[in-house]
Amino acid sequence: MRHGPTPVSGHAANGFAVSVEQRFTHLRVNPHPDGGIAGLRVYGEVVPDPQWLATLGTFDVVTLENGGQAEDASNLFYSPATNTIQPGRSRKMDDGWETPPPRPEQRLDPLPACGPVPDPRDRDRHGVPEGQQRGLGVGVGEGRRGR
Repeated sequence: MRHGPTPVSGHAANGFAVSVEQRFTHLRVNPHPDGGIAGLRVYGEVVPDPQWLATLGTFDVVTLENGGQAEDASNLFYSPATNTIQPGRSRKMDDGWETPPPRPEQRLDPLPACGPVPDPRDRDRHGVPEGQQRGLGVGVGEGRRGR
């Protein structure tokens, strides 16, 4: 989709809405004739290439490298929820999502995310409270399960 010249104002925020059901891979800005651009923000949703998906097959849609987001977590005191979707294995204990020891009344740690959430045991051996690697299940809206 090409967009012709658009009048903009200097020293102001100039917003443009694009409402087409199409996937874009690039954005070209031409400051013509001799303008400068102090800042540029582009918002949108990450959508993978369907041909790439067909070739790849099954993959983890939530990891940061695939455009995933950890929306929130029940306990952000020790570490951010995005630590659960970092690429690769954790290198040290604070790379994982650390949680406090479980209390009898606390059976679940919600971890809402965009898309299916991988079991953290596949990514991370740290941050699992007090030997709960067995029986740990994480999914959209649910988290650490009881022993």
